[in-house]
Amino acid sequence: MKGWVLLNNRFELKEQFNQGGFGAIWLAEDLQNNRQQVVVKMLIEQNDPSTRKWIEKHFHDEAKALRNINHSGVVGLIDSGYTEDDKPFFVMEYVNGRTLRSEIDATEGLKGGFQRTARLIKQLGEAVTAAHKVGIYHRDLKPENIMLTEKNGEEVVKLIDFGIATVKQSYDETTKATLFAGSLCYMAPEQVFGEPKKESDIYALGVIAYEMVTGKTPFKPDKEGYTQQILQLVAMQKAGLQIKPKSLCPNLPKVAEQEIIKALSYKPQSRHKEAAEFGDKLSWALLEKPTVEKKTRYIRFAAIAVLILVLFLVISIVINFTKNGKVDTDIKPVHNIHSVGYWAVLQRYDNKQRPQGSPVRLNSITGQAYANKGDGITLHFVSEENGYVYVFNQSIKAQGKENSNIYSILFPTPNANNGKANLSAGKEISTVEGLFDGVSEVEEIWIIWTKEEDLQIQEIITQADQGEVKD
Repeated sequence: MKGWVLLNNRFELKEQFNQGGFGAIWLAEDLQNNRQQVVVKMLIEQNDPSTRKWIEKHFHDEAKALRNINHSGVVGLIDSGYTEDDKPFFVMEYVNGRTLRSEIDATEGLKGGFQRTARLIKQLGEAVTAAHKVGIYHRDLKPENIMLTEKNGEEVVKLIDFGIATVKQSYDETTKATLFAGSLCYMAPEQVFGEPKKESDIYALGVIAYEMVTGKTPFKPDKEGYTQQILQLVAMQKAGLQIKPKSLCPNLPKVAEQEIIKALSYKPQSRHKEAAEFGDKLSWALLEKPTVEKKTRYIRFAAIAVLILVLFLVISIVINFTKNGKVDTDIKPVHNIHSVGYWAVLQRYDNKQRPQGSPVRLNSITGQAYANKGDGITLHFVSEENGYVYVFNQSIKAQGKENSNIYSILFPTPNANNGKANLSAGKEISTVEGLFDGVSEVEEIWIIWTKEEDLQIQEIITQADQGEVKD
């Protein structure tokens, strides 16, 4: 049944590459679209007529849901119908890429580190929430069902396998009997008991995130027999996470660990309310990048350069921008009361967030520098005497507007100097890495050095909302 079989007089079946208990997956070509490759999902024969009726109903419901999702992070539905021998099918876009599974190392986690993990988990959260909004729960989220492909030169995710092999509520609607399916290590406790909900997908995202940073799953039953493994899994989940992700990945930010642990909560109501919320918060925590704009979880560093105005320091810097991306700096002395040194370090990355070459030290931000979208920058400080350093960020877009009093805290943060503002004599400290976001604009970074701890600033930092100072 390949090569010469046409579906809807349009899709030519080529090769079957997977089959589950209810359906088969085929690679096909779309004859009406220059033989573009597509994927066909088709029900296989069911011996029990009542079973077939129930499965077929939910098969069509799922096809409609996929059509309604309409999100770039979810595989798109193209067509649906019946074969000549009365088997229902639907056609989806073919994703040319690789699975997330292929990119996870068993000992180191996701290749590309925290920056890549942050970018992908944010996309995953948004895609899952898009599905939830139209009433569909994936119920089998795992690295094998997440494809990585490229769009406009950037890596993007595609959720696949929303098929009938996922959890279904019942074969018999009258008896409320339950059938569950899915990959055991990624199943939430309520899903094991046959009561899947949207929080079950959030739990699965928590497992995936744990695996992306550690290379391992948080709960892994090892009993013989599926039933025994299920009982063991539930017992492990109820007992709580025994191996925290930081014990396997010491440089994982504490806040990121807390977000992952929350997503893995035994009770659904203790998890994040939305998958996108989890993706946003974990992404922000992994990168430690406060933001001026609530919807964006990256520091709004200009794509070309950064303008730094220094208060209570020894110099002020004026950076002029040119259309070709060249940065000229003019350094003027202000005071000579204290001696505080600072500089920036630029790290270039490719479009997959892999480091390109060694970091470049920009001494006192002097001379000329070029930066591309996705490149990272850190600010470093050292002083000849003990003191305290506070660093804030404000983009030009916020200046002169209603939200002009919104600043992002760059230092101290939980993952920079252990959240402490103190700068010991002769000791070098630095901010966490910020990314150039591709937006050409001027930004100001306010660096405040004080001899004694400033309790007012410390209180502001303590009350900040996810790194934002709004009042």
